[in-house]
Amino acid sequence: MSEGVAAERAGELEGALRGRVVLLAPHMDDELIGCGAILASLPRPERLFVVYATDGAGSPSPPLPWIGVDREALARTRRDEARAGLEALGITGGNAHFLGLPDGRLGRNPKALRKAVAGSLETLAPDTLLLPFRFDGHPDHLALHAAGHAVSGGDGDPRVLEYFVYARWRLLPGRDVRRLLRPECLLRLEPDGEARARKRRALECHRTQTTRWFDWQARPNLTAAFIERACGEPELLLDRSRCDDGGLRGAAALRLRLVHALEPRLKRGKDRVLASTRALVR
Repeated sequence: MSEGVAAERAGELEGALRGRVVLLAPHMDDELIGCGAILASLPRPERLFVVYATDGAGSPSPPLPWIGVDREALARTRRDEARAGLEALGITGGNAHFLGLPDGRLGRNPKALRKAVAGSLETLAPDTLLLPFRFDGHPDHLALHAAGHAVSGGDGDPRVLEYFVYARWRLLPGRDVRRLLRPECLLRLEPDGEARARKRRALECHRTQTTRWFDWQARPNLTAAFIERACGEPELLLDRSRCDDGGLRGAAALRLRLVHALEPRLKRGKDRVLASTRALVR
């Protein structure tokens, strides 16, 4: 990570994530990937609430349309995994809230999404709100960011921080989107080894993602290498109060927007080719 990133140590987490903290997660496990060790380090874990927007029933997703999946059963399992993952961080599973919206389709009805998010925030009344990064690499993440941004207001209450799930982009120099952001816009939080171990245990609770849950899967959604990297590197948050423009540096803004538009399309094409190939060789 680039030097000079604004630092707030683990002992200052109370100041960075003040009061009642609400995290909006598009899917179960996104909160852990983006900032699980930070969440495990909160001095008062009872004040953290996680709102999961989708039902999680789209992951794992069959590579070909004729492969059936019991989506209701998968959704139930993923809710159980989410509660278990929070408890592994030291946060009661009762602090998990589920909107149950269709996985993969959050952006199709933005008014309904904003209404659901607004209702959750009105009930939970956060002092600090955590949203997915505004240029994250999944349409559900982008839709939830837009909804959270729209209903959270702009007067600094709640304080809005953005966490990174898809921080790595193959087409970016250095392959890390956080390198393109202005250092003064970022909070670099360095949790201790115990917090990182809790993050790993929490991720391992998500068996649907960390194992080959269905026999048609070529590999888990979250590979061992991915988990190792996610648990080993620093966790950063973008502070909207410092940089409401997203912290992009000059020409980096154009580069990021181009890659953001292109790379997901290339990945979807690659996945379709691999799925078709696997089907032919069976």
